[in-house]
Amino acid sequence: MDRGVKHGRFDKGEFVNTGDWTLECKATKAIDLSGARPGGGGAKHNGTKWHAAIIKRRNRDREKAYVVMTLAQFKDLLACRP
Repeated sequence: MDRGVKHGRFDKGEFVNTGDWTLECKATKAIDLSGARPGGGGAKHNGTKWHAAIIKRRNRDREKAYVVMTLAQFKDLLACRP
């Protein structure tokens, strides 16, 4: 994975080159689900199918972070399961 560089409205997310995924990482004082942009423009700019926001919980290890995506993305992801 490579850490992406912010490009304003052409932002490609925090991580690029993750296969079919674009991941937007957030570590803020307060959790803001709508501000996380889980269906954000990064996936469109990267040309990836899947996209999610990873939101670190304050005073918790990274492994306790939340993964946020739109319901439409979650439905599509479940539909791909064997």
